[in-house]
Amino acid sequence: MKRTCWESQTFYESRYVTSDYVHRVLCMFRYLFIGFAIYNIKYSEALGMNMFGFTLGILAELILSMGLRLELYFKGLGDKIAIQNHTLDDFKFGYAAMFVLYSAAFIIAVVQYDQTKKESAGVLHAIASIAENTTATLGEHPTEDSGGHRLLISSSPSHDVQSPSEAIWAMYDLPMTLTAAAYFLRFIFSGVRFHLRGDNIRDWYVPTNINFLIHRYGEFVMLMMGEGVLSLLIVETADAAEYYEIVISGLLTMIFIFTLKTESEPMDISKHAL
Repeated sequence: MKRTCWESQTFYESRYVTSDYVHRVLCMFRYLFIGFAIYNIKYSEALGMNMFGFTLGILAELILSMGLRLELYFKGLGDKIAIQNHTLDDFKFGYAAMFVLYSAAFIIAVVQYDQTKKESAGVLHAIASIAENTTATLGEHPTEDSGGHRLLISSSPSHDVQSPSEAIWAMYDLPMTLTAAAYFLRFIFSGVRFHLRGDNIRDWYVPTNINFLIHRYGEFVMLMMGEGVLSLLIVETADAAEYYEIVISGLLTMIFIFTLKTESEPMDISKHAL
């Protein structure tokens, strides 16, 4: 593929070179979908809206990724045979199964969310009816302490308080189970793909951009160091020897990781283990 200078190029998934704003915007949408899915990771007895939002986020991100792969298949420049074979393998050994499982999880989550809304509406309607009947009864037969009577939701015989289920797995866990199965199935298919394409790897794989990986691994280390230092600072301080031991040990650990990364990793791709 055509290569430009390191400062002005943007890499697409460490293999494909792009330098346009369209792909940058698409990547922004991918991150937004992932962030939306992460935002909805909230476990409760009635999953409802959270499971619907989680499955919608991961399915939307997968569809966008598949669209980018299709673009590579038809518009990719360079070793077109390797690009097309690599893209087809991505669909055969990854995207196809994940799309089926993610779609099934999303449909089930939608059905469960709709069912939860109907059940909640039914419970609220029943409570309102009981309250109206009780008010009418008290109006027809007033008592001395009727003015201070209050109807509590828990006092209604038709309203059963839902206690947390003691079962390890319930039907509401099915969407999450399908997404987890898709995640592990991807690793299994990756192993199968490696054994099937091991002999003629040049015709089935696009080489990884080592310069890109070195740069991204460095960003990951810097991010991890920042998170580590921040986690040491946001806790409550204490005038105790144990607190200072933890802070000093944490800072030394971050310094050691940074030194290990910068001193041991070669910057020249010809000398790198990747």
